Amino acid sequence: MEAVGEFNVVTNGLSAEYGRLSGGAVVLVTRSGTNQFHGSGYEYFRNNVLNAQRLELQSIRRVPIGVFHDNVFGGTSGGPVVVPKLYDGHNKTFFFFNYEGTRHNAGNSAPRWPEFLLRSNARETSRHEPDR
Repeated sequence: MEAVGEFNVVTNGLSAEYGRLSGGAVVLVTRSGTNQFHGSGYEYFRNNVLNAQRLELQSIRRVPIGVFHDNVFGGTSGGPVVVPKLYDGHNKTFFFFNYEGTRHNAGNSAPRWPEFLLRSNARETSRHEPDR
């Protein structure tokens, strides 16, 4: 998403440049390099330590929160193409680089509430049944 400079959604009255397209079109314009070097970086981080326990499982302390890690990170860099003593690309040639990485790990989570309720009720009734 860092590489998108602007976007436009065209739905009605498409001009001839879009051809025989019915419905709509999404136009994306990517960013490009400039005469100065620029860059940016970002990170979006979530994990099970930062998340609260589900509302229906709060009264049951024995049920652990499942493993969850979500990490989205990346960065951009852009500027003129310059090769010392060979080529000076100011006002001529530019580069732009974008990287986005994703790491997602969702291990075994706590059982869903109806299944857990059925299992706990089955255990309780089996303990109190008289022997025959």
